[in-house]
Amino acid sequence: MLEVEGLHARYGQVPVLNGVSLRVGAAERVVIIGRNGAGKTTLLRALMGFLRARQGHIRWRGVDLTHLPPYRRARLGLGYVPQGREIFPTLTVRENLRMGALSGDGSRFDELLQIFPRLGERLAQRGGSLSGGEQQILAIDEPTEGVQPSIVDEILEQLLGINARFGVTMILVEQNVDFASAFAQRAYTMLKGQITEELRPEALYDPRVIADYLGV
Repeated sequence: MLEVEGLHARYGQVPVLNGVSLRVGAAERVVIIGRNGAGKTTLLRALMGFLRARQGHIRWRGVDLTHLPPYRRARLGLGYVPQGREIFPTLTVRENLRMGALSGDGSRFDELLQIFPRLGERLAQRGGSLSGGEQQILAIDEPTEGVQPSIVDEILEQLLGINARFGVTMILVEQNVDFASAFAQRAYTMLKGQITEELRPEALYDPRVIADYLGV
């Protein structure tokens, strides 16, 4: 479904992606791990078109997206949720969810509320007044960052449910090994702007992998 071949990108004159190649199948769940500065977030931004590809190709469902603007990619079904709880704090929960659904037909709004009942109870509440964990659910980014364990478990359950129910293909950047291994069907490691290994989820517990890519 998603194929990336030899992708290069840079910020100004500084190279940040150096020939990234990967593949993600239909309805597959893939996690990308790596130290800070490895290029993980940059890769997601480049896939969505927020950072121009200098070389290489990005194909989504057989369509070459390499030079399409972000809004065209969104209309083709590609989405990006950035790290950092980037919600609209002055809008209500309902309005935030509607904004996230603009690229679709909105037919799944009620189904999403069934999946995330915690948000359904707060539709009229402003996004900025939610707890940190609730904002994380509303903005599903790097899911476990700064979130209490009970919320982490809820987010994992709901991500798996969305994947199973809607067949959504997912690429996740995540540093929590327990969460990543429970979520992913495959894992890629990144180092210095390159994909260095493809692993099974259980391999994320390998002490070498943890030392090389997580710095623990």
